[in-house]
Amino acid sequence: HPANTLSLHDALPILPSEELLKRARTNFKKSINTLEESISELNIAETLDYVWNIRGYDSTLDKAIQIINEANSNILMSLWEKEILFLYNEITKAINRGVTVNIMVYGKNKIDGINNVHYHRSAEKLLKQIGGRCLTIVSDQKQVLTGQVNEEVGGVSIWTTNPSIIFVSSRYIEHELYISEKLDKVK
Repeated sequence: HPANTLSLHDALPILPSEELLKRARTNFKKSINTLEESISELNIAETLDYVWNIRGYDSTLDKAIQIINEANSNILMSLWEKEILFLYNEITKAINRGVTVNIMVYGKNKIDGINNVHYHRSAEKLLKQIGGRCLTIVSDQKQVLTGQVNEEVGGVSIWTTNPSIIFVSSRYIEHELYISEKLDKVK
């Protein structure tokens, strides 16, 4: 090479292999520490509340059983007679564990053995309006399952821990229960 130019090899200092490895370890540890700090500041995984789609009647009822069984303090439910009869054992087990259960049932038949059950007076009319049965279950104000339940076409429901969806679902059921109580007092 020409006398006034340096090659890349000439410009690099020659380090013993142990010193080179020591510097590489130090730089790598600094990079890992910086990455750990950055990830802990983000907390992305802890702040996201996903909405899971559930397809099918059986899958929806399996999830309903799970969240009823996980409840520790309270459950709000809005569902049809067929589904409350399917979930009856899990509901009574929750009550026996000390869980407060409030239920809005769409249908006319009395459900024995469960207190705090209210009946929607226009279930048949509502069934025609919405085109099928629905279910909403809020457990401990921490999770909600809501959607269509129809064994013929399967239906689609969602499950989430999203606070906004839990809030809206809870207020919906509480409103239905309130109206039912007022109508019961009138009659």
